[in-house]
Amino acid sequence: PDFCPICCSPLEENDSGNLLECINPDCDNNISGKAATFFKRIGIKGVRQLTIHKMIEADTYKGMISILAWAKQPDAFTVTIAKDTPGVTEKTTGKICNDLHQALMVDGVRDFDFMSAMAIPSMDANRFRVLFRHFGFIDIFCNLCFRTGSNSSAYLMADIDELKAIIHSLNISNWGEGLNSILFKWLDDERNARTLAAFNMYCKIISSYNPGNMDYADMSVCVTGSCKVMARKLLETQLKDKGI
Repeated sequence: PDFCPICCSPLEENDSGNLLECINPDCDNNISGKAATFFKRIGIKGVRQLTIHKMIEADTYKGMISILAWAKQPDAFTVTIAKDTPGVTEKTTGKICNDLHQALMVDGVRDFDFMSAMAIPSMDANRFRVLFRHFGFIDIFCNLCFRTGSNSSAYLMADIDELKAIIHSLNISNWGEGLNSILFKWLDDERNARTLAAFNMYCKIISSYNPGNMDYADMSVCVTGSCKVMARKLLETQLKDKGI
């Protein structure tokens, strides 16, 4: 097929060349598909794409901003969305909204898991884990975006250019121009940039920044014996968070 069956926009090959994708970011199927990926990658399971599609369609907001709104005010949106969403019960919307609130506002999400949930092509959690060991990407990015205090696209894009220079200067091992190109292309879409900034402003994003720039990826650690100051499970979790 040459055109999307949902919105009739042209189809193009994805970056891997193995799938045809709709190029319209406002396509209902694209929006609900990315939202479903977001749920899965922040650890919320069992939410059907069709359910998300119906909820977003009934919401005042559209796209990822809907998800942020549900997380911020789960009680308010549980009733209103269920009322306007055929085939979706208040119990279902309540569980989804409360699970989002718990994950994003209470428990928090690791920065590399959060960015992988943005469904940027070819950029999984492991890619971002490597990048975020070197600098606090989300904090730096959002500070750059809001530093000017302006809603002007020109200011926003100028700040992203500064961010590009920072990433280029790091010379991270196994982080080539191909990944830079994919990430910068995503950031150059103002809607993506503002969505990321909004989530960072309101949600609990846990930084994996390692100020010492130590790369733990190839290290092995043997955990044995007992420790009076830390539970074994907690120690194992912290080691895994460092990529060990």
